Amino acid sequence: MLKRCRKSLRILLLTLLVGGLGCVLFLSPLGVYLEEEVGLRLLFLARGVRQAPKQIVVINLDRNTAHFLDLPDEPENWPRGVYARLIDQLVQQQAALIGLNVFLKGPGDPADDARLAKAIADAGRVVLASNLRRDHVLGYRTSTELFGTLVIDTPDLPVGAFDSQALAVAPFPVPRHVSLAKHFWLYVEGDPREVTFPVAMLRALFVRNAYGELGPLLEKLEPPEFPEFDRSLGPNAERRLANGLTGVLASHPEFAVAIRQALEYQGVPQVVRDLGKTWMDCCFAGDQMRFNHYGPPGTIRTYSATRLLGPEGPHDVDLRDKIVLVGYAEDLQPETNHGFYTYFSDSPDKALSSVEMAAAAIGNLIDGSAVRTLPKPALLLIVAGWALLACTMAIVGLSGRRLLAVAVLVVAYLTLAYLEFVRSNLWLPGVVPVGVVTPTVLIVAAVSRYRVLQREKRQIYEAFGLYVPKAVVERMRTERQGPHAGQGIVIERGICFYSDAGQYTRVAEELDPMALGAFMNSYYDTIFPLVKAEGGFVSDVVGDAVLALWAGTERVEDEFNAVCRCALTVHQAVMEFCRVHEVDLPIRIGVNTGPFRLGNVGTRERLEFRATGDTVNTASRMENLCKSLGTSILVAASIADQARGFIVRPLGEFLLEGKSRPVAVAELLGLESQQAGAELQWLCRQFAKGLASYRQGDLATAQTLFQRLLHDVPGDGPTMFYLAAIERLRELPENGRDTRLVSLAKS
Repeated sequence: MLKRCRKSLRILLLTLLVGGLGCVLFLSPLGVYLEEEVGLRLLFLARGVRQAPKQIVVINLDRNTAHFLDLPDEPENWPRGVYARLIDQLVQQQAALIGLNVFLKGPGDPADDARLAKAIADAGRVVLASNLRRDHVLGYRTSTELFGTLVIDTPDLPVGAFDSQALAVAPFPVPRHVSLAKHFWLYVEGDPREVTFPVAMLRALFVRNAYGELGPLLEKLEPPEFPEFDRSLGPNAERRLANGLTGVLASHPEFAVAIRQALEYQGVPQVVRDLGKTWMDCCFAGDQMRFNHYGPPGTIRTYSATRLLGPEGPHDVDLRDKIVLVGYAEDLQPETNHGFYTYFSDSPDKALSSVEMAAAAIGNLIDGSAVRTLPKPALLLIVAGWALLACTMAIVGLSGRRLLAVAVLVVAYLTLAYLEFVRSNLWLPGVVPVGVVTPTVLIVAAVSRYRVLQREKRQIYEAFGLYVPKAVVERMRTERQGPHAGQGIVIERGICFYSDAGQYTRVAEELDPMALGAFMNSYYDTIFPLVKAEGGFVSDVVGDAVLALWAGTERVEDEFNAVCRCALTVHQAVMEFCRVHEVDLPIRIGVNTGPFRLGNVGTRERLEFRATGDTVNTASRMENLCKSLGTSILVAASIADQARGFIVRPLGEFLLEGKSRPVAVAELLGLESQQAGAELQWLCRQFAKGLASYRQGDLATAQTLFQRLLHDVPGDGPTMFYLAAIERLRELPENGRDTRLVSLAKS
C-alpha cells in the first residue's frame, strides 16, 4: 500500500512539473509557432480544399482586363468609368451585394467620378473598401502571434462623393507576418464602432435582408441610444440603421443577445437568422478571427472582369443573388509583390490577392466556419492530460503493450482532432501535447531506463570481472555472452595453469574443518595475487588444486613469458609458505596452451562458470606427470620454445593417461639471470645427450650418460625416470621397444 502511495505521489509530482513546463511551452511564442506552423498546417493539408460558399463570387480586375480594355498596367491610373460600367453590369445581373475593393483615393476625371458616384447610388448595394496603406510595426505580439514584424494595411478613405453614396466604407487590414496570413480583423484598432470590410459586408447583407423584420423587433426591444427607426426604403435608410445598430452594440454588447433571441422567435427567414446570429457573435469574438482558408487561388468562384465588360456583354456568369467582390488580381496588386500566403501556398504563384482574402473572410463569417479554439483553460487541461499520461507510463514502466496503448491513444486523439477540424472547424492542439511533451517524457524515461539497465549491466560485468579478465568480459559483452549465457566463448589461444599440492590429504586429516578452511584461504592468498599480477585469473579451485587461465588477450610471447614467471614465483612463494607454516606441501604445476571453452557448465538448477576442453585436461595430466618425473613445473614444449629468458629442459614426448596423442613437455627450471643459471644450463645439455640416445634406441649409451648425470646431480627426477624406463625396455624384445615417446597410459 505504501509503495502504491509513493508511486502515485511520484506520478503527481512529475505530472505537475512536466505539465507546468508543457503549459509554459504551449503559451510561449515557440509553442504558438509550433502549433500554427506545424499542427494547423498539417490539419489544413490533411483536410485539403473545402467547398467555398456558392453565394460568394470574385470578379478579378487582372492583367487580361487591362489589355482587353487597353488600360495601363497601373490600376490607380484606370478611369473610374470602368468601375461604373462594372457596377451597372452587376446590378443587371441582380447581384445581392457588391463589395468594391479598388483604388478610389483622391479626385479623378470629374465626369468619370460623377458617373461612378451615380452608379453606386443607383445600385444601392455597394460597400467600398478603403484604399490600403502599408505600415510595419516592430515587436508586434498578440496572444496568438510570435514576436516579429507585423505588416498592417491601414485605410486611406475614398473621396466624399463615393463615401456618401455607398452602403458602407470600411478598410480590410490583414495582420500578416512574413510567413502566413492567419487572421482577419473585425474592428479597426479594436474599436467596435469601426468595423472592417468583411463585417461591413456582413452587416449590410443582414440589414438588406432583414430590414422589414427589424422595425417591429427594434420597437419591441427599445435599444438604448438608438435613433428612431426610419421605415423608408433605400440605401441611406439601410446605412443609418446599420450604423445605429453598430453604435448600440458597441456601447451595449449585451443587447446582441437580446437581438439574437428575438430573431429566433419572430418567425424571420432562416437566412436572416443566420446572418443576424453571425453578426451578433462578432460582438463577443474579440478583435480578430482566424482564417479558415478554402484552398488555393480560384477555390472561391472567380471570373475575370472581361466576361462582364466585353463588347457582347456578360456571358457565362451567374451572379443572381450573389455577394460579388470586385478587386485586383494578384498580378496587378501594387501593394505586395507576392500576395498573401496561406497554408495552401506551396509556391509563389499560389498566393492569394487581397480581394480573395476578403472573400475568404466574408465566407468564414457567413457560413460560421472561422477556425475556433477551446477556451485557454481547456487547452491547458489537454496539455496537462497528456503530461499525466506520459508521466504515468514513465514511472509505471515502458513495456511493449503500454507503448502500444500510448500509440493507439495518440492516433485516436489525432483522428479526433482531424474530425473536429473538418466537422466543426475546431482546432485542437497537437504538436505540443502529443508531439513534444509526450514523446519527450517517454524518450527521457526510456533513456533513463536504458542508463539504469546499462549501469546494472556494468555492475554485473564489473562483478564478473573479479573472476575473469576485463578483455574476456568485454568480448562476452560484444558477443552477447553475459555471465548467465549458456553458449560461452572459445578462447582460441589460451593458457591453462594447473597446480596441486602434495601431502594435502595428510594436512586435511590433521586439521578440523574450520582450521583447514583458514589454512587453505591463507594458501590461496599466497597464489592468487601472483596469478593476477601476471595477467591471469583463477578459474577454478577444488581442494588444494588451482586452475588459472590466460585468455590470449596479449601477444603470444608476452603471455608465455608471463605464465612462466608466474609458475616460478608461485613455486617459490609456496615453498616460503610451507617454511612459515612448518608444513610439507610441495606444489606441482602443469602449464599447457591451446583452445578451450569458457562459460557455464551445468543445468539451470546448478551452474558453474569454468574452462573446459582438452587443453585444460592436458594441463591437469601434466601436473600429475610431475609426480612420475619428480619435477615441480612442467610446461608444454610450445611454451618452452617461445618463452625468452628462462631455463627449460625438454623431457621428451609422453603418452599421458587417457590420451591418444603424445604431448611434448619440458621442465621449467628457472631464469637465465639467476645465480645457478650456468649449472642448470649444464644440466640441460647433459640431459639432452642422454635423451637423444634414448630416442635413437641406443639404450646402452643413454644409460651410461644418465648414470654419469645422476652421479653429478644426485636425486635428479627426470634422470632417475629414464634410467627406470631403460630397465623396463630391456625386458622387452627389441622389435617391441618404442623409444620415441614414453607411455604412461594404463594397460
